[in-house]
Amino acid sequence: MKRLIARRLEAPALLRDAFSVFADPMRLSIQRWASFSGLAPFMSSALRWHQLGHQGCESANEGCGAAVAEPKAMAPLSAALIPVAKAPTHCLSRQGLRTCLALLAYAILQGGTAAQAEDLTSSVQISRGDLVFNPVSNSFDARVTVKNTSTITLLGPLKLALASVQPVDVALYNSRGRLNSGEEAGADYLVLPLSAGTLKPGASTQTTLRLTAPSKDIGTITFVLDGERLLAGQTGTLKIRAVYAGADGQGARQTPVGAGYQVLINDVLRGLTDAAGRLDLLTKAGLSHISVRKSPGEGGNEIANLVPGASMPVTVVMDGGKEVPADGFLRLDAVQQGMLSRSAPRIALRFEDSREQSIKLSYLSSVTMLDWKGSLVNLTDLFSVQPDGSVAADPSAFYVAILYAGVSLHTLTVVGEDAAENVYEDSVNFYLADHRVRVQLMAPPSNPGLRLADVVLTASMLGSPIRFKAQSDATGLVTLPDLPEGLIDLNATTLDGPKYYIGDGLTFLGFDALISLNLRASQDVLANVPAIAAVQELPTGRSDSSARAARKAPSSSEANKAARDAALQR
Repeated sequence: MKRLIARRLEAPALLRDAFSVFADPMRLSIQRWASFSGLAPFMSSALRWHQLGHQGCESANEGCGAAVAEPKAMAPLSAALIPVAKAPTHCLSRQGLRTCLALLAYAILQGGTAAQAEDLTSSVQISRGDLVFNPVSNSFDARVTVKNTSTITLLGPLKLALASVQPVDVALYNSRGRLNSGEEAGADYLVLPLSAGTLKPGASTQTTLRLTAPSKDIGTITFVLDGERLLAGQTGTLKIRAVYAGADGQGARQTPVGAGYQVLINDVLRGLTDAAGRLDLLTKAGLSHISVRKSPGEGGNEIANLVPGASMPVTVVMDGGKEVPADGFLRLDAVQQGMLSRSAPRIALRFEDSREQSIKLSYLSSVTMLDWKGSLVNLTDLFSVQPDGSVAADPSAFYVAILYAGVSLHTLTVVGEDAAENVYEDSVNFYLADHRVRVQLMAPPSNPGLRLADVVLTASMLGSPIRFKAQSDATGLVTLPDLPEGLIDLNATTLDGPKYYIGDGLTFLGFDALISLNLRASQDVLANVPAIAAVQELPTGRSDSSARAARKAPSSSEANKAARDAALQR
């Protein structure tokens, strides 16, 4: 298997160079666009989706927490072009060319019609057990049960997202990504286990919720569920048959693959083939990408355009020359809420199975990342396999390496093997959290006695899925988790009598900052009161408790200034 990996990573130079006239400019353009727009994880998802010498990313990650929602018209096209650009020599084989052309056709036909997840919270009943401390993961764990209370079958992936939880530093340890659309955009989510990719009416499924809480205090938790419905009149049946290629390299004199092959529709596992290599599936009408695979070296792809109410036979011709990774989800232990603190004492990557059990690697093939040019940077020499099967690196050397990448959203891809020579490949995405942030709400000149306690503030990092909601303390101070460099958008609203006071400001975060945000009424805006009163650098060696003790609740413009000055001294 190590030789198979080596052959894949070292394509014949002549073929690679001949194809580079076309592939290199396209690859550079797509990857640079992906890096700057935050679509690098979507790129990884596309590569894993099509199994073409790829770097992978769990589809449940919504592009692994993609920084911005992909443009509808570009997403299918980039999903098809990226595998071609990353593995051009695959397309030069007869079966590979057929697959690449099918993917391009899918992209052109699909256009902007990709299905969008919807809020399914009203269709289910969500119940949670008691939180119990887990000393292994240093998390508070609870079992969560989701029951479909509607009369309609729900289609996976079903993403159970943490809509709200207090305090703001509570994080979902076993997050599979962040929602990148809807009212709860930026919320961490789990992917519910589904035996056939669906949750039928009356059926239930369970998962484990794992929360980290530095303060050991966890308040009320609110969930939302994202997914799709299989609506009557919008579905059909795919009658899938997987076969080995015949003598002509296509389908003549086909031989069924047999039982136990995974069948995925649009990257969602829907079931296993029977002894005749068949599986019938009810699914949404329209264009679908069908993948049949079996680790370590068999896979096939097909595109189907299903008419509502139809029963459509689909034959998937298998390619025995593919490397099909075993199922495994890559986790960077120190990442919380999609961010890696630069003060993290240990950098360890590990694969986990669908039950969140650690997979023990015995051999590390590669650790790579994308830089600002879209080029792969080899970080393998920084990492070594640990006795527990994880791979770890020295934090200082690791931080230096990723800073040279010149991107805000970092994507690490790991390829390795276990003792049984099962190959695992996946990606993890994160932002580097550099800066401490505090927001001091300020009463406006029109109402210097405005109450500043218990005001909900929403903070969003533009161009990313990072979004937090936090509540101000008695003095109007809001403490946010450490955040990456970039533009931060702040929004807060409070009501005093019949009048609304709104804080809405945008500023660049490039250092540890105390941001003074004015809560303004309409007359304050007309009087040119600025949205952000000041952005000041926070000194080191301060403590939040001492800052609160030093401040008094502002009741006038002078008191506002005094509170801000006191906050700077903590």
